[in-house]
Amino acid sequence: MIKKLDSRIDLKNIQLPFVPILPDLELKNISIRSDSEKWETLRFEVEIDNQIMRFKEFFLDWFYPSFPKSLLRTFSLPYAPLSMRSMKFQGTTYPVFFGIDYSGANAANAWMLGTTLEIRDLSHRGKDFIDRTMDIMLHAQSGAFPQRRDFISRSFYAGKERKYSWFEEERIGRMAWANTKNDINGNFLNKFDRVCTGIFNGIHKLTVYSREDLNNEIWIDLFKGGSTLKNGVYRFDDDNNGILNRHSESNQFRIFSVSKFGPWLLRKSYNDIIATIGVSSGVEIGDIEKLIGDIEINRDKVINL
Repeated sequence: MIKKLDSRIDLKNIQLPFVPILPDLELKNISIRSDSEKWETLRFEVEIDNQIMRFKEFFLDWFYPSFPKSLLRTFSLPYAPLSMRSMKFQGTTYPVFFGIDYSGANAANAWMLGTTLEIRDLSHRGKDFIDRTMDIMLHAQSGAFPQRRDFISRSFYAGKERKYSWFEEERIGRMAWANTKNDINGNFLNKFDRVCTGIFNGIHKLTVYSREDLNNEIWIDLFKGGSTLKNGVYRFDDDNNGILNRHSESNQFRIFSVSKFGPWLLRKSYNDIIATIGVSSGVEIGDIEKLIGDIEINRDKVINL
């Protein structure tokens, strides 16, 4: 169902599973998709210097947090080379990625306070689009926070019966999900207030750590090596690294990032368990080192199926 809104004021009375990120401009053609076969989505348009941009905002729950999926044709290969600008939003530095989206348009993708933003250039203004987008985002404001901020409550697929269009959605939807406690001792992972765990047949397990302020999110994705379960783990090969920049190994973790501000992917095998760690934007390398230390110190709690 598509609900049209007259102005941004109407958003104050609507509870969404994500934080709206709203430009300090007049919003046009505002609508919300809900009660649908796809996740809840806020759409609107803004115009600046005769350039029209369409915003689409939602909570992306079917892939590692904050990856610019609208600009990628595969797991990590973009439709066209990406560029990146960084910006500080409510005290955290986030990357904003620019490239070509699935429609062939100039587009941007960002992740802030757990919200995915897809911004499309409707005026086909080329290079102007990057500068205009950054100017808009630097003056954006956050809307209402969701009342329930755990992953299961915000997710469209976790713990719900849905139809799947892609295998990524099925990976999340087929799991049995529950809220769990964070009993980690450490320097970084223990700062995450919300913990949700999904398990599928003792073969695949996903633990999502998120913060009360929704600034960061971490996925610890475990898969039993040798299993024939379809789509249980993503391959990390030299020929499909794409946007992933490789860093020096730490504690046998292979470390990849899309930018120095994230997002991040870490990979390590523990005997018969393949561990993939997805870390959102807004996290820098120093905290990645702390996270790896936390996982190793708490290995029995974190790495188990």
